[in-house]
Amino acid sequence: MALATLHDLFVEVLKDLYSAENQLLEALPRMTKGVKPPELKAAFTQHLEITRSHVARLEQIIENLDAGPKGKKCAAMDGRIEEGTELLETKKGVEASTLVGAAQ
Repeated sequence: MALATLHDLFVEVLKDLYSAENQLLEALPRMTKGVKPPELKAAFTQHLEITRSHVARLEQIIENLDAGPKGKKCAAMDGRIEEGTELLETKKGVEASTLVGAAQ
């Protein structure tokens, strides 16, 4: 999409954020299952609820701008989730703090 105006750019950024937040909605439950410390599970669960509210808010903003929320997949979030998944799959002996770092 050609970005001819600041409005176009704003909508594109919102769509990218929407994609990132939805990718996170899919990843957080997997991350929650992959950790043992109860405090970390609780933090991931709380973050999932916050992310749901972010998605709802972004949907409302995008709708108010008369734009559809669909756009390209957020490559940055895709990379972060891939890194986190790799850590979860190979976490033998990995500290919980490393998983928190991947989640951030």
